[in-house]
Amino acid sequence: ATTEIYTLSLHDALPISTVDNYVVSAIADHAFEANWDITSVTLPSGLSEIGEGAFMDCGNLTTVTIPDTVAQIDRAAFAGCSSLASLSLPETVSTVMEEAFTGCAGLTDLTVANASLEYDSWGLVKGSEPLNVTITCPAGSAIETWAAANGISTKTLE
Repeated sequence: ATTEIYTLSLHDALPISTVDNYVVSAIADHAFEANWDITSVTLPSGLSEIGEGAFMDCGNLTTVTIPDTVAQIDRAAFAGCSSLASLSLPETVSTVMEEAFTGCAGLTDLTVANASLEYDSWGLVKGSEPLNVTITCPAGSAIETWAAANGISTKTLE
């Protein structure tokens, strides 16, 4: 059995990995939105989806650890997390929806391990100007091609 954390149900809480011994498999839309008390999050293994706006406007959030069970990051999941400096998306992440990182002005290091993951208006470009972010990704990956075409520097993922 699995459990979902419902919309805004944990607005003032810290993330948890189990609820009554059930593994948390999804974080629902806007679950932690605008929670300025969260500074660091290690998401639990077994989690498969980060919902729309799940951590939106968590302005003091500096680090997020995403497990290799996550497949999807929904729209604006981390939008407005202005203190988030680095983020690593494991190879299991096959979908990142639009505006996932809009307003993440502090994001300087993004690792994208999935070679086929394509950029879809994630918020790494503001107007016509790219954020000051370096993307670490596999050589020849879809994200490397996109970054080169949009003036964003890359490093090869070893």
